[in-house]
Amino acid sequence: MTTPAIEFNERLDEPIRWSHTEPRDAAGSNMKVAPEAVSRALGVPIATIPDGGIDPAIRDLVPAPLAYQYQLVPIRRVGGFLTVAMTDPTDQAAIRAVEAATGLEVLPAVAAPSTILRAIAQVALAA
Repeated sequence: MTTPAIEFNERLDEPIRWSHTEPRDAAGSNMKVAPEAVSRALGVPIATIPDGGIDPAIRDLVPAPLAYQYQLVPIRRVGGFLTVAMTDPTDQAAIRAVEAATGLEVLPAVAAPSTILRAIAQVALAA
């Protein structure tokens, strides 16, 4: 198995700024970061979305407009915790918005934008 090329900022003194779609370095230039690299760097799990889609009871916890706005989807609920697949697991505004909408504490997980958009499309088709 080959390891995909991962481009990211190697300078530890230069913080990464995130947008909702792509990470950016401190100068504002686009960087491509694989979910695996984000997972390692931030210590958040990599989200996996089941082949059969997201359980409707979980899917419906987050309104579709919120999912689109922040590029995220809920994938698992355990008690008062909701695991949310996100393109940017550091986005505190997104986390607060989901917590306000659901009343649950969010546990962020990282996923590639294409994975999130596929899952959001499934949500839209189910609505």
